[in-house]
Amino acid sequence: MPLPLSDDSGSCSDLLCGEDAGALADESPDCSTEPEFPEDSDESIAGFIGGEADYSPRVDYPDRFRSRSLDPFARQESVTWILKVHGYYRFRPLTAYLAVNYMDRFLSSHRLPSNGWALQLLSVACLSLAAKMEETLVPSLLDLQVEGARFIFEPRTICRMELLVLTALTGGFDL
Repeated sequence: MPLPLSDDSGSCSDLLCGEDAGALADESPDCSTEPEFPEDSDESIAGFIGGEADYSPRVDYPDRFRSRSLDPFARQESVTWILKVHGYYRFRPLTAYLAVNYMDRFLSSHRLPSNGWALQLLSVACLSLAAKMEETLVPSLLDLQVEGARFIFEPRTICRMELLVLTALTGGFDL
């Protein structure tokens, strides 16, 4: 029920702040002082650097391309597709980076069939996961498969691949 306009029980002046510009000027922080860092900031930075390997492909990943157990041209095709879809939906730059990172980390520890569809499914799943992490508006799994996709996968198939990728990247769900 709307309140009548003539009701004086809650006037607009009750909503006004009692401060003036002088009060704000007195409380402004001094920008000339050095920033204060916690005592253990060096340990925190070392911890981040030490954990960096957990978010990178395995060290033998490039060797798998040299030995031809992974096809560098197929990977390049997948990265190109990810970038095309990234541009089509105008995703944030971090989304493309994460999608390729997820794909490389998965490929560094798993073998896929070399007939093309598995790598495309992995590409769709990795881009979907990255978009879910970074974007506010994420296209449906069917709509995500635009821009030259050779195969179209059912959403439940993509979801199963997403689960496989997440399990591989996290070593299970012990986050």
